[in-house]
Amino acid sequence: MTKKFGIDIDGTVTSPETFVPHLNKAFNLNLTLEDITEYDFSPFVNVSPAELGKWFKANERSIYETSPLADDAKAVLQKWHQKHELFFISARHDKLLDVTEEWFQKNELSFHHIELVGSHFKVETAKRYDVDIFLKTNMIMLVKSVKNAISPLSYLILLIIAYLFQKEWFAYTIG
Repeated sequence: MTKKFGIDIDGTVTSPETFVPHLNKAFNLNLTLEDITEYDFSPFVNVSPAELGKWFKANERSIYETSPLADDAKAVLQKWHQKHELFFISARHDKLLDVTEEWFQKNELSFHHIELVGSHFKVETAKRYDVDIFLKTNMIMLVKSVKNAISPLSYLILLIIAYLFQKEWFAYTIG
């Protein structure tokens, strides 16, 4: 039975470590992936959020162009593409669609659709496209993104589970 998969790009298809060397170089840091525990990089760098935003805006195209593939992503996605529809949903701004599509082509990754949301509200987009399941690596951030869609108790339980299994792929069934 064909399913429609919603798949996050950054940190799921691209290596979760993609941003780390860029942050380290630009801000003279020595961060590791384990040091970064949220979407907002501001707490981890020695500049204001405004300065970080300005740096990111100036560098995001080159960061996304050079993002390495996550381990085993290509093999898994090729297998899934044979049986399922792959909808890639990203927080990237829609002005980065050309860079994103070129990256997919360069890495020989097939897709049915790429949606750049421009925010971290990807679950709502997944619902709009009627995906059956949304795949993301960082469970903590995914759970936080569905906070307003579930009860407080369910949110707390999911958050605890997310902290326990933070490094595993996490699938959120949309429905």
